[in-house]
Amino acid sequence: MKNKLKHDILMPQNVKKILLTMKISIIVFLVSVLNVYATDIFSQNMTMTVDMQNVTVREVINEIEKQGGISFLFNDNLRELNQRVSVTQTGQPMKDVLMSALEQADMTYEEVGDNFLVLLPKPEIIIQQDVITGVVTDAGTGEPLPGVSVVLQGTTVGTVTDVDGNYSLSNVPPDGTLVFSYVGMETRIVPVDGRSSIDIALEADAI
Repeated sequence: MKNKLKHDILMPQNVKKILLTMKISIIVFLVSVLNVYATDIFSQNMTMTVDMQNVTVREVINEIEKQGGISFLFNDNLRELNQRVSVTQTGQPMKDVLMSALEQADMTYEEVGDNFLVLLPKPEIIIQQDVITGVVTDAGTGEPLPGVSVVLQGTTVGTVTDVDGNYSLSNVPPDGTLVFSYVGMETRIVPVDGRSSIDIALEADAI
């Protein structure tokens, strides 16, 4: 009698476990099926025809969403979304249509799923900072000049020449300008022009 009662009490728990197992199996099966049929958004060779002149990137995106059946994720405050562009594509791949608009607004994208694209502004190009070296001499005697001030124009970045007239200055952009100054000598302003070595001969100040 006790065994039968125990069996009746445990039975609902066993049924719950079986149902839970079945649910998990169904979910796993559905996910597997979806993964089989899921494809990269641009691998479907979808083509589009778009003729939009002087419209915002946002408007082009809305049109692509309608025709392509994809979704875009983006920060609604991106100023690039309001950039005006012109896109004319006839029977072209959806990727080409999208890039035609994004490139005009300095934007790019990243795929985060089969039907989702994250729109992003292009990263800023960082100008490489170089080290400039050289020798400063007296134009009249050819002798090195120690203590000459070498400054990156418009900044506080600077150095002075050593006893042999040598200098080395870091964090100088290729399009920067160097200012060479010394008591009794004329100040020289010299564009870097992408060079890594600049030798300067200072003339005596006539005044």
